[in-house]
Amino acid sequence: MECFLEKEKTGIKKRVKNHFEQKLPKTLRVFHFSKNTPHSDFRIPTSILMGYLYALLGAAIVVFTFADLLYTTLSTNGAGWLSGRVSRVVWKVFFWLSGRRGRHHVLSLAGMSITLVTLAVWIGLSWVGFALIFISDADAIRHGNTNAVATVWDRVYYTGYTLATLGNGDFYATTAFWKVFTSFVAFAGLSMVTIAITYLIQVVSAEIQKRQLALQIAVMGGTSAGILTESWNGTDFSQFESSANDLVPQILSHAQHHLAYPIIHYFHSPTLSESSSVSLAALDEAVTLLLVCVPPEHQPGHLVLHSVRSAVTAYLLTIEHKFIDAAEYTPPQPDLSKLREQGIPIRSDTTAIAAEYRRLEKRRRMLRAVVEFGGWSWSDLQKPRFDGRLEELH
Repeated sequence: MECFLEKEKTGIKKRVKNHFEQKLPKTLRVFHFSKNTPHSDFRIPTSILMGYLYALLGAAIVVFTFADLLYTTLSTNGAGWLSGRVSRVVWKVFFWLSGRRGRHHVLSLAGMSITLVTLAVWIGLSWVGFALIFISDADAIRHGNTNAVATVWDRVYYTGYTLATLGNGDFYATTAFWKVFTSFVAFAGLSMVTIAITYLIQVVSAEIQKRQLALQIAVMGGTSAGILTESWNGTDFSQFESSANDLVPQILSHAQHHLAYPIIHYFHSPTLSESSSVSLAALDEAVTLLLVCVPPEHQPGHLVLHSVRSAVTAYLLTIEHKFIDAAEYTPPQPDLSKLREQGIPIRSDTTAIAAEYRRLEKRRRMLRAVVEFGGWSWSDLQKPRFDGRLEELH
């Protein structure tokens, strides 16, 4: 008797459920995944509420992704929220793998890896976002051969090849709205690829210019003391003036590249002579020596020193907070005895020199942070840039 009543109860439930499902419009039925349903028969939840949620979530992901893409690649205000964080995370991984050593070749792969990971994140998120929008309507996509409603994974596949503009005919959009939306997805995918390729070309060009700047400072003498020694002709620093005038526009361009192509901050060369951070720090320290330690009558023209100083300041202000913060400790004062040995006139008032260096503490802590960000140490500023290799070629 109990068995009979249980069967009757189950039968009544099924009949009531079937009755209401037949009475409800198709768009209000909520799909129920049975444990015995084969994977190929999976369908999409078709309630109006779920459809709206999928569409809104997908649209939000797409808008967020393309906003980050366009802000990073087309604006001159630095990286977007997403790409900036992806860059920092990947850089930290490579920095850890390199043992925090600037000469390690692993660190030279960081820039390329950050570029590829950022591009993959943009593509992946846009793929997910557009797929959710296609999933929001149960009847949006159908099989081209069987005319059956496409499953979740079918729609993911459809979104992928549409975004990649492959144009396969396995599936088709059912209504005019979804046909137009498919065209929009294809256009968005093409635009993303075009923008990415253009951006990468510009990044490579900016990286080449960055290394040229580092090498130009390196051949001037490399170290702060070396720059002064090579520029001193026994009477004045006229040679420094001619070289510095060429450097100013390059430094300003380098500073702006950090805003237009923020990813170049993570491109790294394991060669000391090609490190822009070390070279710029050495150049600024050379200018400090000229302004603070050399008597005014022997200094280069004020305009030249002011121009170089201002250009490096513009660079430091550009990267401050966006990429780095000032180091905790101030670098030590340079040893002036070697300059005196080279016959370079140095002020005898050591108290005044020390006071000027104290005034420049924040600036020098920023320079130290720039150097250490790339895995170099402050002592690397005083190391030869070419390790005698240029002499071997003479």
